Amino acid sequence: MQNVSISSLRAGILGVVFLGLAGLVSVPALAATAGQVQDFARAAEQIKPLNEQVHAAINKPGVTDAQKQAMKKSYMDKVNGILASHHLTAEQYSSMLQETQKNPAFAKEVEAAMR
Repeated sequence: MQNVSISSLRAGILGVVFLGLAGLVSVPALAATAGQVQDFARAAEQIKPLNEQVHAAINKPGVTDAQKQAMKKSYMDKVNGILASHHLTAEQYSSMLQETQKNPAFAKEVEAAMR
């Protein structure tokens, strides 16, 4: 199991917003079960390296817009597969990610689940 801190989680997953997973959705306060927190933590650990990989590839010199779009589509397909394997929707994942940023207690709970 990787040891991922919340700050690296946030930094690594901010690209999810860039790539379109986290939409501008108004979400009520989150009440996540322990199982959902575990699922979110596992999904985040798997998404982070994909995020880093696609950002590096997209930012390489000479990458065309068509190539960037293909990379983004492939990334989103992989992310959606990861989320499905952890019983999460993109909306649930986005909500939980937002909650880690505004709720220190929830962020600590997620961090503990990543250990």
